[in-house]
Amino acid sequence: MRIGEAALAYLPHSRGEADFEVDWSAAPAPFKTYLDAERVPPGDFGALLRDLYGISRVRWSYPFGASSWLATATSKESHGFPAHATPVVATGRIVPSGGARYPSEVYVADEFALYHYDPAHHVLDVVRRGDHRRALTGETPELVLVLASTFWRTGFKYREFAYRPIAQDIGVLVAQALCLKDFRVRLGFDDRRVNALLGLDAFRETAMAVLAIGEGSRGPDAEDLLAIPYAQVADPAPSIATELPATARLHAAVLAQPADFVEDFGFTPELRVAQRSSPRNGFSRAAITIDQLRAILAAAGPDARCVVNRVTGLRPGAYDRDLTPLETDVSRIAHRWALWTRLSFHEAAAAVFIAGDIEREIAESGDRAVRVRHIRTGVAVHRAALAAAGQGLDARINSDGTTEESDRALGLTSARTLTMLLVGVRRPGVSLERSVP
Repeated sequence: MRIGEAALAYLPHSRGEADFEVDWSAAPAPFKTYLDAERVPPGDFGALLRDLYGISRVRWSYPFGASSWLATATSKESHGFPAHATPVVATGRIVPSGGARYPSEVYVADEFALYHYDPAHHVLDVVRRGDHRRALTGETPELVLVLASTFWRTGFKYREFAYRPIAQDIGVLVAQALCLKDFRVRLGFDDRRVNALLGLDAFRETAMAVLAIGEGSRGPDAEDLLAIPYAQVADPAPSIATELPATARLHAAVLAQPADFVEDFGFTPELRVAQRSSPRNGFSRAAITIDQLRAILAAAGPDARCVVNRVTGLRPGAYDRDLTPLETDVSRIAHRWALWTRLSFHEAAAAVFIAGDIEREIAESGDRAVRVRHIRTGVAVHRAALAAAGQGLDARINSDGTTEESDRALGLTSARTLTMLLVGVRRPGVSLERSVP
């Protein structure tokens, strides 16, 4: 197979969600656990890990109001969760996730061991003793974080489309990490070596990004570490090799093309917020100001464009990042979107889109370009969401709001819309939410 061929074959699967019933009985466990791992307190890493990927709130929801009406209307699900007839208690994390599936896993390496972060219990599982920092990065950093993805945790719901939100979720975590510390972010690395060090079956779970900070001592070689036994996973997820063949072919091509590069996303402590969550009951149709929208677009970066519904000082329509009007027709932009996405879009004050020319990047960089582009997209959209929270607004990511109609409405030719962030003021709902200390 030629370089880039698997990526190009995958692209048709990445445009919007397929129309099929979700088999919720196939949903894997929401948290990774080990059979025999020693568990230790997170210590000096505790605050960093909680602010990166920890459980931040508990929500009590009741089966009436907007969300139950939607569940009845669609007869499928509500807000990424199966429809319920009884009150529901659920936890939320510090960051959003596509379909609220949270497929990402965080691994930590210091001078003593390689650990897995368990957000459910806020502890570290010892995967393997020994200093893995140099083996993972080729550097001698003080601290290493590896961000990995469990394919089936999102794939059971979105099938082949899942690779896109999975990679964007990694971008969300990268953006969150760069609010906390000035990490060096490596998206090009030897995937097979890193996965082996983490003890991963790469077609069940795979490393997607390696973050490093500071300077440390020289550790042992990878070969010496691999001779040390590692902790065994309690309930391995299904392999995409049989379940998601298009994704598996793309991933196999990436594994066969090791890379070595660091992305300069920049340190953004000014975007850090203590708490944010996506509005579960939609938006209130309130207007926002042009200055608020400018701040959100600035945080989103150069690949952002927007559609305005209710922004003071702007007429409804499509705009580029500098808020120059685009002479395009937005009347049909939402007609093929899912019902909840259409409703939310018309209620929101504005929709911010992140675009990218994936075909060109595949031609330049090969199959890894799909993953890298969607990680970059996740960084951009989460930064926009954080900027919205900093402006006192609410925001929700909807990756199914990106179709050929979205591309035309935003005046795109070779580039495609890759995700959408709805921005506005949340509608009060029938749920109670409390922060976890």
